[in-house]
This record gives sequence, C-alpha cells and structure tokens, in this order.
Amino acid sequence: MQSTLKISVVGITLLLGATCVSALEANFNHPLYRDGSRLDVCFAFGQDCGQRPADVFCGVHGFERATSFETEHANPTRIAGTGKSCTADFCEAFKSIVCFTSGAQPGRRLDWPPVIDTNN
Repeated sequence: MQSTLKISVVGITLLLGATCVSALEANFNHPLYRDGSRLDVCFAFGQDCGQRPADVFCGVHGFERATSFETEHANPTRIAGTGKSCTADFCEAFKSIVCFTSGAQPGRRLDWPPVIDTNN
C-alpha cells in the first residue's frame, strides 16, 4: 500500500512539473529601439501609442505580445513605425515592457518594422 502511494505521489509530481513550464514572461526596463535610442510610446508621431509599439518590441525579442507597460518622459526617443526621433519636451518612452509568450522560451524573433519615409 505504501509503495503504491509513493508511486502515485511521484507520478503526480512529475505530471505537475511537466505541465507548469508552459509560458514565459520577461520584464524589459528602459527598452531600446534597434539603434540604441529609447523606444517612443507611439508607433507613429503622436499616433497609435501604447500597445502596438510594445507588441512590436516584444515580437522583436521573440515574444508573442506585451501584457503591460509603463511610460515616462524622455528626450530623445525613437519612433518604431517611422524611425524618426522625438526631441520635444513632451516625448514619452517606455519605462518598462512586460512581454509574454506561451512557450517555455522565446520563439522566432521578428524584424523591426521598415522605416517609413514620411517626407515623400
């Protein structure tokens, strides 16, 4: 009886251990654009701010999406969708981004969006 109980406990422990490692979160403090500049909170100048550029950042690092983020005033910043700099007093950068993936480790890394030339 005791050996059956021990085997059951060991089996349950192995099963729980195998199923618990199925997701991963990572916290990035002061996330940077590809050139080393602080990442602006907007995808385009003053537009599409927050979730989209945070998701892009996470994708670049092999994660599926951003689950949360904090922002702060910063100058200069780099805008992910255009590659342009924001150098005004009102510029905002991500203070931190928490990225999530359903796998046990980051997956395929995505490229940064191509730089859009808005002068043409």
